[in-house]
Amino acid sequence: MSINETLEQRGERYGKFKDVAGTTQQLMAIVECGANYEHLNAEQKTSLFMICNKIARAANGDPQYFDNYRDIAGYATLAERACEAVETQRAILEAEEKPCHHHWVGGLDGGTMVCAHKCGAWK
Repeated sequence: MSINETLEQRGERYGKFKDVAGTTQQLMAIVECGANYEHLNAEQKTSLFMICNKIARAANGDPQYFDNYRDIAGYATLAERACEAVETQRAILEAEEKPCHHHWVGGLDGGTMVCAHKCGAWK
């Protein structure tokens, strides 16, 4: 299949690229105006962009093409996982800020005791 045939086939499924691109950019302009957009990580920003693109494809092309909606769910799941990673990192940082309840284990020299939590404490 030639590139022109591929592009024609995709245009039939998704709509004219010009229209999809315009709708995607309009949706992203709204998203980027969000008060906390700057605090999103790369995965979250890319997921939102791709979700906007899939919405634009559904709105300009075949609205019954289920793959657009499955892709939206997939990108939302990836964004959710990126949130979990941030929450996990935040929990680790918060735990490091709290006083450590040391769990003493033997050090390499056999006499020194070090904290298993890797807080840096030793005795």
